[in-house]
Amino acid sequence: MALAAPPLVRTIESSQSRSEELRLASRLKVFSAKAFVNESNVVLNFEGQSMTVAIANQQQKFKFDHISFPKQRVVYGPIGLPNVPELTVRSGKHEHTLTLYP
Repeated sequence: MALAAPPLVRTIESSQSRSEELRLASRLKVFSAKAFVNESNVVLNFEGQSMTVAIANQQQKFKFDHISFPKQRVVYGPIGLPNVPELTVRSGKHEHTLTLYP
């Protein structure tokens, strides 16, 4: 069992990271739609394992357990498009980009 445990743990962690990435991608689409519907900016600040969202005068913070981010900022404008094409996401030791444009 000791030999099977490390690969199994990595598989579970990878699955949990992927699940969080899918939830993040879904939330990003919602924030894009909110920017478009409200015709105002939606500002997302990423750092460590958190994402802070500012819509109008309200802020909301989201925490992640299995993914993290270098410090970066994404602004969805009034037409629902982001100011940057990609978001950098870290999952364990791996780093990759998430495309923000549809």
